[in-house]
Amino acid sequence: MAIVASAPIYLLAQQNEIKNGDFEKWNSNQLMPSGWTNLFSGEESVVQKSLDAQSGKNSLRITFTPENRGQNKKFRTSDIQLVAGVYTLTCYFKGKGEVRFISLTKKGETASSKESVHNIVGTPSIGKVDTAEWTAYKLKFEITQKDLYQLTFAINSGSVKVPFLLDNVSIIKD
Repeated sequence: MAIVASAPIYLLAQQNEIKNGDFEKWNSNQLMPSGWTNLFSGEESVVQKSLDAQSGKNSLRITFTPENRGQNKKFRTSDIQLVAGVYTLTCYFKGKGEVRFISLTKKGETASSKESVHNIVGTPSIGKVDTAEWTAYKLKFEITQKDLYQLTFAINSGSVKVPFLLDNVSIIKD
């Protein structure tokens, strides 16, 4: 008779630090998913709920065509408490667009594509995306000190004809 030792499943599961990374819950005004904030004003239609999802019922639809190369639109999560360590971000994109950067920024600091003690940019960068199928992208982040962070996405393209979709964002400690 073989005896198999097993740990409870909850000890083996890795915790996703992103609340509502699947975009299933939306604020009552339906302009942004719960737990997410846009960092642009007066252009609510840039981000919308989409029923084309990688899994579940919803994803985030981004429709923004920049007037110039330097233009982008940013949106971020609510605060995330992270401890020191290496984290893997996984997200799924579909459509056509460009990811300028994805960063973990200490609460109260400005997100940017420049690495600093307050702004950790995911590696490798993603850049242009052009895919008709949902495709997973993975980035690494190394956190050196426990603090409150916000995950920021900076996108600079996507159009009404070919929207840029995002779904199932997770960040898990390695």
